[in-house]
Order: sequence, then structure tokens, then C-alpha cells
Amino acid sequence: MNKWKIKSTIKEITIALVLLFIVSSIISYIRAPDLGSNQLPQIEATLVDGSIFSIRKGKPLLIHFWSTSFL
Repeated sequence: MNKWKIKSTIKEITIALVLLFIVSSIISYIRAPDLGSNQLPQIEATLVDGSIFSIRKGKPLLIHFWSTSFL
């Protein structure tokens, strides 16, 4: 009898966790911002050496952010 009670409890916890995951995914989808366009806006930036960088349309862009942290 005790064995069935443990299995039943584990089953109920698993179902609750799956339902919680589904509900949180739905809420996240509803709250997601509307981006409006698949294209990046025109971006121009001044680099450290003073030159100007601009993005060419239609080309892939990879941005890599990095920093060091001193605590």
C-alpha cells in the first residue's frame, strides 16, 4: 500500500510540474514584445580609434560582447 502511495505522489508532482511549465510558456509567449520587423535598423557606431562603423544591409551580423570584471 505504501509503495502505491509514493508512486501516486510522484505522478501528481510530475503532472503539476508539466502543467506549470506549459502555463509559464504560454504566459511568456503572450508577454513577448512585438518586434514589428525582421530587419535591423541602420546602425552607425564610432569605434575606439575614431572611425565610423556602419552595417551593410543584407549581410549577416555577429555581435560579440565581452568585458572583464574587477570586484
